[in-house]
Amino acid sequence: MIKFMKKNKLFSILIIVTTVVFFLGMIFSILLDSSIKNIVYENMNTYLEEIRNHSYSFSSLFYSSFSRIYLFIGCIWIFGISIIGIIVSFSFYLIEIFLFSMESFYYLSKISSLSIVFIILTLLPKMIQLLLYFFLVYYSSSFSLILFRLLFLKKNFPLKSIFKRYLVILLIVSICSLFLIILDSFITVKILMYFI
Repeated sequence: MIKFMKKNKLFSILIIVTTVVFFLGMIFSILLDSSIKNIVYENMNTYLEEIRNHSYSFSSLFYSSFSRIYLFIGCIWIFGISIIGIIVSFSFYLIEIFLFSMESFYYLSKISSLSIVFIILTLLPKMIQLLLYFFLVYYSSSFSLILFRLLFLKKNFPLKSIFKRYLVILLIVSICSLFLIILDSFITVKILMYFI
């Protein structure tokens, strides 16, 4: 793994930037004014209350998650086939990491009132989804860099086979994401009701 990271600078940069942005999100959550925190955490409080009251709409959660996640996947993949894709992909991905960091801080700050099982079950699907995003952004950025080198540095690449691999990555991320959405929307939420 270390040898791979040394050889692959893009992969290393992505890991380092992900880690830095995650901790920045944590620090930002600590430094936020309490009134702003209340606004930021309002949706999370609503989510918890709906689970407590067993009034959560599983279908609306599924559709909102499906549209949000697949819009993200589609945008990242499409931007990957453009020269500016690496900038846009990184930006979108880092916003997701930052928001996840704030959400993690919120749940960890409520560890006295929420069980550890609840926090793990809430955050784990999102962590796996972010891991899928990581690999999609990595391949999207790699494809953008290949296009840049092809157009401006006049280097030769087997573009057809690379694009096929890029399509396979899209398919894998899409299938895994669908599985996670179904799991999170219909199964995980029902389990969470017993731990809140």
